[in-house]
Amino acid sequence: MPPGSESGVMMRFALISMVTVCALLGGVADAEQKQPSGASQAPPQAVAPLTISTQENHSKVQERDRENHDRPQKAEEDAARRQAVAAERANALSIEALRWNQISVLGLLVSLVFTAWAALSASRATRVAEQSISSFIRLERARIIVSVDNVKIGARGLAEVDIAATNIGRSACVIKGIHWAWQASSNFRDATIFLGPPRDEFVDASKRVILGFIGKGDISSQPFLRGIVRYADPFGTDHLSYFCFQIFKDGDGRPNNPHARDAKTIDWPSDT
Repeated sequence: MPPGSESGVMMRFALISMVTVCALLGGVADAEQKQPSGASQAPPQAVAPLTISTQENHSKVQERDRENHDRPQKAEEDAARRQAVAAERANALSIEALRWNQISVLGLLVSLVFTAWAALSASRATRVAEQSISSFIRLERARIIVSVDNVKIGARGLAEVDIAATNIGRSACVIKGIHWAWQASSNFRDATIFLGPPRDEFVDASKRVILGFIGKGDISSQPFLRGIVRYADPFGTDHLSYFCFQIFKDGDGRPNNPHARDAKTIDWPSDT
């Protein structure tokens, strides 16, 4: 084919086109061959989350280690805190118990004071009542006064004496006995020497009762008639009334005209 012919031109154009296509195809192939390498380099962009996750895990591990390291200290702090709370509570309970003990002691003292006051008041009231009763009994009781009702000289020159009992009190009484003895002296002697039978004589208040003859005596040697009247009042108390009379004759010497007079001396017991 000669140069410059139409067919030559077409052949060169076709060859250039084929080279261009091959070049393009080669570029595409190179691009495709380089694409895996580029794809293998793309993961570094996707590795970043893995690196972050690893750092987070490392941080968690460090935090857990710190927690594990701090756990005994926290346990000690918690134990110390609980002990402090328990000690504070125990102290509060102790203070409360002490307060209640003080209240109990105060209540006991108040109770003792009240009991003592009540006892003193009751004792005082008892004494007042006893004094009132005693005063009432002293005012209202019976009181017997013994007197000579009649004296005469009987057979063999012996004096015969009748006595009387007068109740000067406000209550009646019962005479339970009259005991006497003839003696040479008016001084008091032991009452056990007095003799006499039991009596049962009712004497009303402000009344006089003749008790009658009680004995004979030789007034020339034993002119003193001494004795006791024993009686009981309505309050159940026994009383004693003492008497002593001197029996003597008139100066005219007439034997049948004797007299009696009270001869009690200061050594005699008081009536009860």
